[in-house]
Amino acid sequence: LYLDLNEMEEALYKYSQNKGSKPSVKIVALWDGWKLAGTNYGGTATQILELGADSSCNPTQLCSNTLDLTATAKDWIKYDATKKTGEVNMGDKSTLTNFLKWVDKYYQADHKILQFSNHGGGPRSALDISQRRGLCWDYTSDEKNAFLKTKDVSDAFAAAGYGKDKEQFDMLIFDVCLGASIEDSYQFRNYAKYLLGSANTVPGYGLDYTKILNNISTDITIPKIGEGIIDNFKEFYTVTLPNDYPEWSERWEKE
Repeated sequence: LYLDLNEMEEALYKYSQNKGSKPSVKIVALWDGWKLAGTNYGGTATQILELGADSSCNPTQLCSNTLDLTATAKDWIKYDATKKTGEVNMGDKSTLTNFLKWVDKYYQADHKILQFSNHGGGPRSALDISQRRGLCWDYTSDEKNAFLKTKDVSDAFAAAGYGKDKEQFDMLIFDVCLGASIEDSYQFRNYAKYLLGSANTVPGYGLDYTKILNNISTDITIPKIGEGIIDNFKEFYTVTLPNDYPEWSERWEKE
């Protein structure tokens, strides 16, 4: 996911170089850190980041144009002013509610796309952790292995002021496995106009974020933006397939 943030920085740079008629775009991320296999890119603390444009994708660090705005959310992020780091439970629906309210407080936009990236286990409330039916696990919070159930997400939307006859997201993007079921679509029907996700599993690299802004222009429609993201996804895993996903290459060739 940290690489995805770097790819989005590159996407913003490419977007800035586009000479066509285009609207202003802001990308804001609630990032909760990671630590895997001895690496620790991005640290383990929670950050709110407004991503900046970067001409090259550096997978080990974010560019100097990216702003760390975590200190502005000290009312809901456990913030250490000395270390300038924070921590939240990403598996708590109040975190999602607080983030959405924070975005609405500091940003004004004619169109909003909300995206989730992490593990996904499909819809349904889980009776216990072994039935991993939800998304966005948090392994570093006080409550170990916390995650969002499908209804937690819709509850958070409602608590943040979204819903039928209220403001809706133009699109929800689930860059998670099993995130495009009929149950998910029904659960979020009052909160977004479109849903983009995969009914099957998603490779670890997720979407092709370097091209995620390619199709945005002044007169583009939200469905066309979604179609462009899907086209880039298919191209990424067939033409420019990462070397560490040979099994996907073999599968696509068979199909």
